[in-house]
Amino acid sequence: MIWFRSSPEKRLRKAANAGSASEVLSLLREGADPDKKSFLGDTPLVIAARKGHLSVVEALLNSSAAVDVQDINGFTALMRATLANRRDIVEFLLSRGANHDKVSNEGKTALMFAVEKGHKEVVTALLAAGATPDLQAPRPAGGKGPTPLMYTILNNHTDIVDMLIRAGGNINATCHDQSTALMWAAHSGNEEIIRALVATGADPNLKDKDGRTALGYAVAPGHARVVSALINAGADVNIDFGRGITSLALAVYGNHASIVSNLLEAGATTSGKLPDGETLLGIARRNGNEQVAQLLTRHGAKST
Repeated sequence: MIWFRSSPEKRLRKAANAGSASEVLSLLREGADPDKKSFLGDTPLVIAARKGHLSVVEALLNSSAAVDVQDINGFTALMRATLANRRDIVEFLLSRGANHDKVSNEGKTALMFAVEKGHKEVVTALLAAGATPDLQAPRPAGGKGPTPLMYTILNNHTDIVDMLIRAGGNINATCHDQSTALMWAAHSGNEEIIRALVATGADPNLKDKDGRTALGYAVAPGHARVVSALINAGADVNIDFGRGITSLALAVYGNHASIVSNLLEAGATTSGKLPDGETLLGIARRNGNEQVAQLLTRHGAKST
């Protein structure tokens, strides 16, 4: 019977996966290529980082393994260590020149993965190393992808929002649909994040590609406290999002009586007609919401 021994590179990847630094060093001395990829694009370094084997990562980089090689998904060892929440490995990779702004196939950097997962210590390490806090990768479909701040807001990591704000960057950066971090926060209903963003200069009156502002994003799902915070920050309550749709119209459509009241007190106009020819008062009555109808009437709304 003939026995076929696996290649040194395959054994090297296996040793890296098992966390055997001594076996890794032995194979490297025998001439195994530290950068040879598996059919999935994994190198020993990417494998070791993913598994959290610091000693193996050290052995490979001390033997001149390429630090920024990417697997089939475009993930580097730094991204894999980030996802594993291994600050020690992240810091070691960065000390060896790992590119903190390298982008995966899905358009994400290590910082974006860290903020998504809420790995605060890894975020700290990446920002300390100079990771770009507002980097945006091109999207395959065109336009710019979300910023790290947007990913943080999406996952409701308020403490990391503060870290990114302190790190600087463009607080009003827009992605492919022209939405801003403030719009993302308004939609999520996180009043604390809203206050932090506007205190740093987030503009509440910027519009997305459909003409909607952060106020519109807050009104539609009924986030009354966020609506109040945005009004206090200078949001224009009468911006027309297109075809006569305003924040007040969205509030009336949604039967959000408390928001209707806030908007009217802030000077929202009740005049004008909507795309279907109806008035705001007519919609409130059709919806059977007498409270909203009374609020509108007190502020001069007409039925025709």
